[in-house]
Amino acid sequence: MNWLTRLVRRDPAPAPAPDRETLDGWLRTGYDQFVAGQAAEAQHSFQKILEHDPRDADALFFLGVIAVNDNRETEACELYRKAAEARPNDATFWFAMGCTLYSLRRFEEGMEAFRSGLALQPGNVDMRNNFWATLIETGRGEEVRESMELAGGVANGSRQVPMNLGSIYRDYGRIDEAIAAYRRALELVPSDNHAFGNLLLTMNYSANHDAAALFAEHLRFGARFATPYVAPQLDRSRPRRLRVGYVSPDFRFH
Repeated sequence: MNWLTRLVRRDPAPAPAPDRETLDGWLRTGYDQFVAGQAAEAQHSFQKILEHDPRDADALFFLGVIAVNDNRETEACELYRKAAEARPNDATFWFAMGCTLYSLRRFEEGMEAFRSGLALQPGNVDMRNNFWATLIETGRGEEVRESMELAGGVANGSRQVPMNLGSIYRDYGRIDEAIAAYRRALELVPSDNHAFGNLLLTMNYSANHDAAALFAEHLRFGARFATPYVAPQLDRSRPRRLRVGYVSPDFRFH
């Protein structure tokens, strides 16, 4: 084998590792893909960054967002945790982690995530509201009731404070105060069907609202949120299998 053959057969030199500017370019590409609704392409871009920098906080965070949108909350929590470890002074990562842990009903862990975020941004209204909501879920509503009453629920037009107060008042049997709190939430966000649903539920326990008042509120709810009824076409074929469906807003929570 002559020297030219040995040169041709020699293994190619490994490609140089991408510099920070290149990685940032991939990050921008992934973000643009994500915003454009190209989740698979965005995930590929972010994962490519992690192949060269496993501690890239932004890539980890956006992979977490994609995982949440794909109903992979447990995986998202781990990605958010790694992002927070890589850049612990970013409150956004702690907030996202806390919200996802709350969705998974891992309230104690979520509470600690919100605590970490609030240490960085004590004036973050959304963070504090979610922290309070987590306390309520762990049976510590009395710890935050006075703070929420002082907050009044007007900061940034947030309806979360009166929503949380409504839940506490209802649990304590303070029904009329709970109703007033839910009405306040609806004043702030009239399109909030969750607040309206809590109002309807709580009115069932009130001695100051009769059946006619409750029915009138249900009619208001229907006019605002219900989809107009369209009668289905009857299937008159015989024989056919009968389908029975169960409908509930809160399966597995009772």
